[in-house]
Amino acid sequence: MQFLAGFPGVRIAQIVGIGASGYLSGFISAASILGVPPLLLAAPDVATKQWAKLYHTGAAIAPTTAGVAFLAYLYLGYHSGHYVSPSEGYAYLAAGTLTLAIAPYTLLTMMTTNNELKALAEGKEEKVVEEARVKALLQKWWSLNLVRALGPATGFVLGLFALGGYFA
Repeated sequence: MQFLAGFPGVRIAQIVGIGASGYLSGFISAASILGVPPLLLAAPDVATKQWAKLYHTGAAIAPTTAGVAFLAYLYLGYHSGHYVSPSEGYAYLAAGTLTLAIAPYTLLTMMTTNNELKALAEGKEEKVVEEARVKALLQKWWSLNLVRALGPATGFVLGLFALGGYFA
């Protein structure tokens, strides 16, 4: 790692990649931990509309943050793999891939629940929204979203280990 210390681009990429994956993990998990419990106390029509606001805020921030982290980790993977050790480069690439994995995870596991909640929020479903149905959907989204936060969290930890020279 000493050799890379002279490259300011590497230091910036380390700050950006590790910082973005750590931030993203906290951002995603906070949506579940802090955002959903109050929604479970609200009337179903209010809860779905508030969830939609939470969802749209996350959709505006999370993919870009994951992409920025991935690009920083990609840069680190290239430079570390060539100048320090291939295993450190692979660790950075794995960290970036795990962080970016929120996109396919969302599409494959969460979109059905997201679409149901969005339809309820927009009033495309029945006029009287069942409280039990909304609570079940919110609780399902809560758990799926917490699992989604594990990708960036693992990427963050891998990035820290690579930064500390564990893979060098």
